[in-house]
Amino acid sequence: MPVLSRAKVGQWARYRSAGGFEQRLEVVDVTRAKVHLRLQMWLDGRPAGLPTIREEPIDVDWVLRAATRDKATVTSRPTTLRVAERDWPTRLTIARWRLEGVEYERRTWISSDAPIYGLVRMDMTAGDALEASMELIDFGDSTSPAKKP
Repeated sequence: MPVLSRAKVGQWARYRSAGGFEQRLEVVDVTRAKVHLRLQMWLDGRPAGLPTIREEPIDVDWVLRAATRDKATVTSRPTTLRVAERDWPTRLTIARWRLEGVEYERRTWISSDAPIYGLVRMDMTAGDALEASMELIDFGDSTSPAKKP
């Protein structure tokens, strides 16, 4: 689901990650082939590094691209997930792979209604331990400024 093709300048999304991190992505430019995103990070409410610009192709399903990179087996199904104070119709993609004797699983919920990447939530485990997570906590556009972390 290449949802970046729907990105508009001024859209933003804010995510909370494991370990106390928050990040904010904002669309700063869109061409026929690429989206330019400003990425800002915070750790425990304090800036974590300088903002950076990320360039992404608009026609790539980044969830499947990551699964291919990991040589994962992939399953997906439609589901609904409540995040950021609303119910999202999503595609849940589950990628499983083994690396250096460790079993990994990444569950990613994507919605074509969600901004930018369409990411609503992602959880990744290594063995039985949570390795990484991201969850949409706020979103909007240039007419609705984000709350500070």
